[in-house]
Amino acid sequence: MDKKILICSGGTGGHIYPALALAKELDANYQVNLHFAGGKLSKNKWFQKDLFDFTDITSATLSLKDAPKIFVNIFKIFKGTIESIRLIREYRPDLIIAFGSFHTFPTLIAALICRKTIYLHEQNKMMGRVNRLFSRWAKKIMVSFPSTFPEVKKKALLVKMPLKFSQNDLLSKKDARKKLGLDRDLKTILVCGGSQGALSINQTFLESLKHLEGSSFQVIHLIGFNEDIEKVKEEYKKYNVKALVKVFDEKMHILMLASNFMVSRAGALSVAEMIELKLPAIMIPYPYAKAHQEHNADFVEQTVQGGLKISEAYLNDLLLAKAMMSFFNDETISHYMHHIESYKQKTKLSSFADIVSLDLNLHGKK
Repeated sequence: MDKKILICSGGTGGHIYPALALAKELDANYQVNLHFAGGKLSKNKWFQKDLFDFTDITSATLSLKDAPKIFVNIFKIFKGTIESIRLIREYRPDLIIAFGSFHTFPTLIAALICRKTIYLHEQNKMMGRVNRLFSRWAKKIMVSFPSTFPEVKKKALLVKMPLKFSQNDLLSKKDARKKLGLDRDLKTILVCGGSQGALSINQTFLESLKHLEGSSFQVIHLIGFNEDIEKVKEEYKKYNVKALVKVFDEKMHILMLASNFMVSRAGALSVAEMIELKLPAIMIPYPYAKAHQEHNADFVEQTVQGGLKISEAYLNDLLLAKAMMSFFNDETISHYMHHIESYKQKTKLSSFADIVSLDLNLHGKK
């Protein structure tokens, strides 16, 4: 009989994508039964609802700042816990894996009540509140940054971030550009504000174009769901810059492979993909993510030495343009790529899926 794994996730793509990537790898290689649980999965635009069975669990933020909502949130968490206990008793998982965020909180409470084995996955350099809270009860904690170890060093395992692509999906830079309809020889900048977009990055980048007149480059720009795509395209036409403008793209790795460097937030998933694909970056951390992205960007800039960090408080069009002009230099790009490769060679990472398969003694698919 196949072993059963309950995967808890929800919220932004930064939590959903690694959870889905792990599930896909397990499903492709092992005889295993998988089920997802989390807040609002049925309405989550990042969750691929047709791939795996799932259960929506009522959840609410743990924040105590909004006093009128405290009792409502407590009720939602209690309701979600009851829903999760019912699910666990019916599904009877051998292992529960949670990817952080308040969307997993009720199910983790239920896991403790039902005395189930818990694994946590922490994507960021600094542990999130939910993972930190449940770390004392988790059997293992998978981390993506070596510097997360001091918080949970007795249980932590440094693993490769589960990514949406494999080595078989990778293309050469020229082939990636051809696939996207881009010039094969132009310097290419990827601009991306993360799974929810970034109005400030979009605006500042477009304003920086006036300082880059005379430079030869093209742009891949993911603007997010809150921008007028036609308006952005007009801005590029005004400066006669070739640009591929999209709201979103599932195959982020193709865009990254086509690029020389990226201007982006510093979400854990973006950082992992950047390191895996050796793509230097100018990182502008999201300032309202409880400092998670600030720590991620510091790690890339100072430990990996694979890019630059610009805090949003200091961000302006001229500063961004000057940073990008330094990246137009081939020696600068090679310097960053060399450091990323050196970091990868020094930190050989285990596969999360392989650890799970060994622990549960999963049978491979023939």
